[in-house]
Amino acid sequence: MMDVGFTPGGQRRYSYYLRPIGAYLDMLDVRSVTIAEIEDGFVWHCYKRTAPLEQVSGVFAFSETVDLIESVKRSKETLARNREAERQSRRSGWLFRRRETDPEETPHPLFPLGYEVTLCSIGSKLEDQRARSPLLAERDASLLIVYSLPLPGYIRLDASKMETYTGMHEVEYSREAVSEIIEYYRQRPGPPY
Repeated sequence: MMDVGFTPGGQRRYSYYLRPIGAYLDMLDVRSVTIAEIEDGFVWHCYKRTAPLEQVSGVFAFSETVDLIESVKRSKETLARNREAERQSRRSGWLFRRRETDPEETPHPLFPLGYEVTLCSIGSKLEDQRARSPLLAERDASLLIVYSLPLPGYIRLDASKMETYTGMHEVEYSREAVSEIIEYYRQRPGPPY
């Protein structure tokens, strides 16, 4: 049986791994996220939105992905129940109570749909490009992605020269470019949470 984290050709399924990480980051309510693939998983670092000087970081091993997905599912179910209970309590209260806007509900300036959708779509794009070892860094107005590509088989390097092929690529996406990527990859069917 093949690991669900890999395509039949052996390429890592970044959308499978990055989506639950994005959902977890959405629950933490963070900004300025940096995610990098390491040998056994992903290391991530970010800052709390409500306390910009408070750093949060961690590591998700590839083997922990299934547990992370289940944890995200449970958290989403609990959040939905809490919202429904709050809605019911509001409905039973005063009819014309003025709803105060929650400052916590402001959308993300770069990823208005959140990290889950964005990282899943970016992961799909990385899969299509056959990328390896991605590094994702959120900037104020853009998303920087650095990744490597394997050396194509038809390229031969001269062993007598000291040529090196790192295959490193660096791409920076604006908010509009990220939105286009999300729109394109959301049309593909994917596993719902």
